[in-house]
Amino acid sequence: MNVDPVQVLRRLPVGTALYDRTHHADGSWEVHWMIREECGTIERYGKHPDFEVRAGLFRVRPTPSGGVVALVPVLFRIGPRALYETWINEYADDEPTLWTLAGQPRLRISIYGDGDKPVQSFQAENLLARFSRDAWERIHKLAAWSMDDFEQARDMLYRKFPGSIDLWRQLEGQQAGGCSDESRQIFLDANANASSTNRISPYLHRRW
Repeated sequence: MNVDPVQVLRRLPVGTALYDRTHHADGSWEVHWMIREECGTIERYGKHPDFEVRAGLFRVRPTPSGGVVALVPVLFRIGPRALYETWINEYADDEPTLWTLAGQPRLRISIYGDGDKPVQSFQAENLLARFSRDAWERIHKLAAWSMDDFEQARDMLYRKFPGSIDLWRQLEGQQAGGCSDESRQIFLDANANASSTNRISPYLHRRW
């Protein structure tokens, strides 16, 4: 049964973001982001808000005997201070989210109030294309993981980056150069008490 992402969004708290993989009439696919926000906040954004997106790839081993989980956070900044946080779990379902994102020319973001129609929508150049392709290639070399493993891995990452602003700063510059440079990635291992080394979605929003 297909789930209507707008109805899911309406049941989530204000300030939440999620993404959906949309099939268009011409046969193409698109990863499309949706945000639920207060109407007053949307009005303050204006028609052409200042906008930035950052993404990254983190490899995490959540349990000492388990496999590696790849986390792909995608964060949006709209205006001077609001951050919206989403997580791509490539093995959550059969949809090739990263592969789709790698092939689309633009990013589309729709902001909803309390209704079924977006109050505001805008598009931006897809600066995540190269990153998404590189991340897809790396992730599909790993064995699939469970949702429990994914959530444990994300909890480990939250302990290292307790606020959205901490994660936002860590992601600076990663999407522009893809993720082929291993020195710009972080590997967290339960065997090493979640300490970072130099070897290297779901949805949530936290304000600065």
